[in-house]
Formats: sequence, structure tokens, C-alpha cells
Amino acid sequence: MSEQKAVTPSPKATSPVVPRLWGLEILRFSSALAILISHYPAQYLSPFPELEGRALVLPFWLETLLSPFRFGSWAVEVFWILSGYIFYHQYSRRVSEGEVSARKFFIHRFSRLYPLHLFTLLSVVALQFLYNFRSFTGPFGNNSWQNFLLHLGFASNWWVFEKSFNKPVWSVSVEVLVYGLFYLLLRRFPRAVWPSLALLVPSLFLNQHKSFEGGVIECILFFFAGGVTWLLQERTPERFRMGVAMSMVVAVLGCWAAGCMHAPKTLLLLGVTPGVVCLAHLPAWNDLAKICNQLGHLTYSSYLLHFPISLLLVWFFRELGLDPAFFLNPGSFIFILVGILALSGLSYRYLEEPCQSWIRRKFILPNHSFAKVK
Repeated sequence: MSEQKAVTPSPKATSPVVPRLWGLEILRFSSALAILISHYPAQYLSPFPELEGRALVLPFWLETLLSPFRFGSWAVEVFWILSGYIFYHQYSRRVSEGEVSARKFFIHRFSRLYPLHLFTLLSVVALQFLYNFRSFTGPFGNNSWQNFLLHLGFASNWWVFEKSFNKPVWSVSVEVLVYGLFYLLLRRFPRAVWPSLALLVPSLFLNQHKSFEGGVIECILFFFAGGVTWLLQERTPERFRMGVAMSMVVAVLGCWAAGCMHAPKTLLLLGVTPGVVCLAHLPAWNDLAKICNQLGHLTYSSYLLHFPISLLLVWFFRELGLDPAFFLNPGSFIFILVGILALSGLSYRYLEEPCQSWIRRKFILPNHSFAKVK
């Protein structure tokens, strides 16, 4: 046998890997935190009649610290914009060239989303039995067996806006449907801008009607706004991208400050989309990038876990007869937020990531790439 020579790793192979689009993880995590903050009163104060009329009052320093995260009512739409941008970045070439088949695309999304969805769905069912056993009232009015079957198929909000079981999953449900539309669009019209615009423009007009707000049409609007942003960015010379995006952000902020722009959707579409481009082109700061990437892993977990966690804590306080004024304490507020994020980290590490890897190993051929995606 011929003697094999030792291969010396190249400097490129041994250099630290900077997570791609790491700047977007800042906005993803900020949006997840904004949702946790905005949902806190409804989840921890409203269930207790004795707390009616009382509000959580935070000290000035904490209120100031959290002020950048007071956009919870629009955080889902920011998530959709980010999803559109990231999906076009991740899949545009690979789907257009046939590298990612429909089966592989489905397995990628199923393995990432479904394990935690199923876990939280069954958790809410178990908690509903606990509430009913003790005759406690809870947010279970729409939890029918028909809706349960829809949740099993991730179809709970494809044609209705009625929230049930793990209520926050409504936005994931409609986004899953849009994923299919995204894939079909890329296969039929590889990397063309006009088909995405053809979806974007009518959905913008339809969203002016209340009956279309908060559902599939609204998801199409913001998802493909993110996608069109990426497509236009790719057609802009790289040396001009950051300058053009920053100029657009400054212009939108100037219009808003001057009182010329009040509609939240307009601010999101014209302000967040160029902001996403700016964040996507941040320089490669390795240590910060790795931290932000880890925080990004907590977003889906915290979004799906925070509702069943609140149900469990409320049940616990009622069962033991504890004073619900505990939830009015700023220290308790911080403790719960940190606790949710810590449990989200455990969920990603010990539930989501292992399930995702197992499903992809099991159902994607070994010679196919199954790199982790958003």
C-alpha cells in the first residue's frame, strides 16, 4: 500500500466560522422578546379577577431599558419579513436549480417546526385537563376536537382567524402555507422579481380591509416584502447596498418624525425592509456574531413555549392559593422572562435540535446536504 501523506488543514478550514446573516438574529431575538413583554399582562394579570384594574409598574431604569422592545403588536409581521428575506437568501438558487426538491424542502421545514409544535400542543391539552379537573377557568373556549385535528396538520389558521390550543401558533400555521406558495413560485419562476411583486401588490390592497388582517393574506404581504427586498438587493451592486438601505431607513424615520407617516404597516414595509438589509451586511464580528446566533435559536422556542408556561404558572398559583400580586412585582416579571428564555435554550438543545437532526438523517439521503436553516 502506498503511504498516505498527512493533510495539513488550511488556514481557511481552521478559521472560526461566522454565522451567516448574524445581524438578523438581533432583530429576531428583539421581536421574540417584544412578544413576551407585550403578552405578559394578558397571560399573568388578566386570569386573576382580584388584579382587575391593576397594572405592572416597572422602575424607570427598567422601563427605559425595555423601551426598544415595545413593538410586540407588530413583532409577528417583523418575523414574516425576516422569514421572506432569509428564505430567498437560503433557497432561491438551490430551489431554482433543482438542488432542493419539494420533498427535501418539506422535510427541512417539518423537522424544524413540528417537534416543538406537537410538544406544546399536547402540553396545552394536558393543562386543559388540569384546569377542568379543578374547575378553573382558562382560555380554552375554542379548543374543540376539530381544531385539534387542524393543529395536528399545522392548518389551524389557514382559513379562519380563530385562535385555539397553543394560541401563538396561529402565525406559524399561516406561514407554513405561505412556504408552499414560496416553493412553487421559485420552481416556476426562478429568481424573477415580478411574480413576488404580483403577489405583494394585491395583498397590500386586500390588507386595507379588516377581514383580511392577521391571516394568510397579511403573511403573504410581509413574507414576500422580505423576499422582494432580497431579490432587489441582489440586483444592486454590493458596494451600494448598505448606503442605499441606510438612506431609505433615514428617509422613513424622517417622514415618521415629521408626522408624514402614521400607518404601522407602511412603517414596517418601508422602514424594516431596508433595515433588514443593513443588519444582513454587518461586518464579521466573530464573538458577537456567535452570541447573536445563540440568541436567535431561542426565538421559535420562546414563541411557542411562553403560552403553556403561563398556563402552568397560573394553575400553580390557583392550586396553592398563592397571592397573584406576585406577578405585579418587577422582579417577578424579570424572573419569568429570564426563565422562559432559559427553558427555550433547553428546548432547542435537548428537544428541537435532536429531533431535527434525527428526522433529516432518517428521511434525507446521506449524500444530500441537510444544513440547518432558520
